[in-house]
Amino acid sequence: MVSILLKNNSTEVIVSLVDNLEPLFKTMGETALNEKLVPAIINLSNDKTWRIRLAVIRFIPKMAKYVDREIFVTKVEQALLQMLMDPVYTIREEAAASCLALSKSIYDEAWLTQVIDVKLEELSKHERFMIRIQGVHFITRM
Repeated sequence: MVSILLKNNSTEVIVSLVDNLEPLFKTMGETALNEKLVPAIINLSNDKTWRIRLAVIRFIPKMAKYVDREIFVTKVEQALLQMLMDPVYTIREEAAASCLALSKSIYDEAWLTQVIDVKLEELSKHERFMIRIQGVHFITRM
C-alpha cells in the first residue's frame, strides 16, 4: 500500500507520506523494510521534484535507525552522497546536514571521514563552481 502511495503523482501526498514514515518503520519487520520501503525511498531520492528529494534527505537519518547497517551502506549511503551534488542548493545543504547528523547520532565520525573523503575529492573536481563551493562549506561544517 505504501509503495503505491509513494508512486503517487501528487507531490504533496508523497512529501507528507515521507514525513510520516517513521512510525511505519518502527512497526514493520526488517525484511519488509529492506525489500520494499528502502528501495522506494532510494528511488524517490532521484525524483525530479526538489521538494520530494528534500523530504527524502530529511528522512534518511531517521531511517538509518531502523535499517540494517549493511543495507544502509550498500543502498542508502550512495544516494545520500549523491545528493551532495544535487543541482538545488537546499538539497545539497540538507545532505550535508544529514551526513553530520548521522555521524553524531547513529554512526561515528570515523564513518563520516571514511565515506566523505572520496566524495570531497569528487566535489573538489566537479565542473560546476557551486558544487565545488559546497565541498568547502561541508568541510567547514565538519
